[in-house]
Amino acid sequence: MGVVGVWHRIVRVAVAAVVGVAALLVAQPAAMAATAPSATVSITAASPTYQRVSANTCTPSATTSNYAVVVFTTNGIGNDTFLFSVTTSATVTVTLYQGVFLPASPGVNCYITAKSIAAGTSTFTTGYNNTGVGIPDQTWYVVIASDAPGAGVTSSVTMTTSSMAVTANPPATPTLSVSPTTLPSGGVGGAYSQTITASGGTGPYTFAVTAGSLPVGLSLSSAGVLSGTPTAAETFNFTVTATDSGGFTGSRAYSLTVGAPTITVSPATLPSAVVGGAYSQTITASGGTGPYALAVTAGSVPAGLSLSSAGVLSGTPTAAGTFNFTVTATDAGGFTGSRAYSLTVGAPTITVSPATLPSAVVGGAYSQTITASGGTGPYTFAVTAGSFPAGLSFSSAGVLSGTPTAAGTFNLTMTATDANGFTGSRAYSLTVGAPTITVSPATLPNATAGSVYSQTITASGGTGPYAFAVTAGSVPAGLSLSSGGVLSGTPTDGGSFAFTVSATDSSTPGPFTASQSYTLDVALPVLTLAGGTLPGGTVGTAFTAALPAAVGGVAPLTYSAAGVLPAGLSLSADGVLSGMPTQAGTFTFDVAVVDSTGGTGPARAVATFTIVVAAAPAPPAAP
Repeated sequence: MGVVGVWHRIVRVAVAAVVGVAALLVAQPAAMAATAPSATVSITAASPTYQRVSANTCTPSATTSNYAVVVFTTNGIGNDTFLFSVTTSATVTVTLYQGVFLPASPGVNCYITAKSIAAGTSTFTTGYNNTGVGIPDQTWYVVIASDAPGAGVTSSVTMTTSSMAVTANPPATPTLSVSPTTLPSGGVGGAYSQTITASGGTGPYTFAVTAGSLPVGLSLSSAGVLSGTPTAAETFNFTVTATDSGGFTGSRAYSLTVGAPTITVSPATLPSAVVGGAYSQTITASGGTGPYALAVTAGSVPAGLSLSSAGVLSGTPTAAGTFNFTVTATDAGGFTGSRAYSLTVGAPTITVSPATLPSAVVGGAYSQTITASGGTGPYTFAVTAGSFPAGLSFSSAGVLSGTPTAAGTFNLTMTATDANGFTGSRAYSLTVGAPTITVSPATLPNATAGSVYSQTITASGGTGPYAFAVTAGSVPAGLSLSSGGVLSGTPTDGGSFAFTVSATDSSTPGPFTASQSYTLDVALPVLTLAGGTLPGGTVGTAFTAALPAAVGGVAPLTYSAAGVLPAGLSLSADGVLSGMPTQAGTFTFDVAVVDSTGGTGPARAVATFTIVVAAAPAPPAAP
């Protein structure tokens, strides 16, 4: 708990057990020490504040009060009685603290509950039990608080004990020191900031100029910050006074010199320029009061450039060389600053682009534009070394175009000349490769045996015209490939046929060839035969009937019986049912027909037929 806590606990017990709350207001005992230490304090609205305790309790209240403290020290061991006498010019609240006074925790170590004392003189007593503790010295804080001190409240406190020695320690008047001892100089137009501080009193401190005047453009905050931007060059004398929370003051006299601004022109050097190249550089000024006006005051800027009053040096130089000139900046107050410059204008570096040329292909259209930069347009272009591929041409505007007719690698140099006669070149290596010939389509549509078929095969990527030929395998029987790439005819065999078609272009030198493998599926034709009822016949009578013609297939067609024909009848290969029926009745039978498709053929169809054979008529009766 610590010494203070022990004393507080012992004293509170002693007071509660021996004296009690009522004893705090009893009259002064008859016998007291002859010595009566006392102290006088003054409370103003500038005095420190705290949330004081409520009247007649040690409980913090909601009232914020200004206060002052009188400190007493007692020396002795044993029981004793204290007599306090308070003389005040206005109503105050008096509270006694043992060992320490903590404004942030006003209920801690509160020994005597708060007493509200009106203007005049009041006395009160309290007991103190130090027996057995063994600590002879004890510090007591008498806190005098005023809820509304106004212009000031003066209070005197006297403390007397029956046996112990008492020493009064009234608050000493602090000696406030204002710092720094001197202030740094300032300059017109330059931001200025200096913090003035105080020490030796009780913070917080407030600051004010109490004599003389600050430089125009500066101000002093109550927190002691002297800041702003001076607008006049001069030496200014003034006094700054600091006031602490107890109303004590301390001052210091200052002399602050504000000098003319040092105006600096920037940058220190200018970047080089190039004939024909757009140039822009902003020259600025600092150290004075803006805005600034800038001008060339000696020498001359390069032809084609000019300097604006805002400091922008811009334009397009038209002549090479080194140019010397001086730029002067004038601020809003008329102060000036200058800088000498040397600006070099060099010949332009003309760059020919692109860095490389894309490859070309024999027979393929080619176009590439060569450009130039860094000089003054327009530019003219020419091949100044080597040669470009046959079939290509190069215009003065820089366009390399045409259709190459020969493969190989060609080395050449292209030179660009700008409007002022400056040149730039680039060496190129242009590769012309063999064409990539593509045969199309990638697959062929299916065919059907006995049906007309036609498909055009094409080529691209080389130099036309192209010649086409079957270079592997064979096309289906009945089809043929023309040199122009037309695969046509009427296939006669069914099946899957693999073959390769090659296309040869007309390049010189060359030619170049490409191939495409194909698989052509030839389907069997659809063959149909319609069945039905045939004309009737009669037993013993000659019969002839042609079957319905089959539809589809590849001619010639062949018919055959697929079941048992009526007795006496036969079926020919061309589909004629004939003979002399020998049995009466209704007969149903199947007939098959096949075509002449080869390969996976033939195509086949089957139909059912019915024929009714009547009985022979009865012989005529005898006469």
